[in-house]
Amino acid sequence: MALGNVKQYQESAVSHADGVRLVQMLYDGAAKFLRLARQAVEQLAAWAARPDWNDVLSNFARCVRITREYKDVFPLDVARDADPSVRQLHEAY
Repeated sequence: MALGNVKQYQESAVSHADGVRLVQMLYDGAAKFLRLARQAVEQLAAWAARPDWNDVLSNFARCVRITREYKDVFPLDVARDADPSVRQLHEAY
C-alpha cells in the first residue's frame, strides 16, 4: 500500500470512529510511543555506561555543531575518499 493510501486510510479511520474507539486509538498511540521512549532510554543508558562515553559524546557534539546549519543530506561517495577509516565507518553503519 502506498504511503499516501496509508495516510488516507488512517485519517478515514479516525474521522469515522466513535468516541470509545478514539480513546482506544489514543491509548494505543501512547503505549506505542512509550515503548519507543523506553527503548531509546535503554539504548542511551547502554552507551553512557561505556568507558569511552565522554569521548563519544564530545565527538558527536562537535559534529553536530559543525553541521547544524546544513539542512540538506549530502551523498557519500566512499570510493573517492582515500582514508580507510571512512570505508570502515561506512561498512559499520
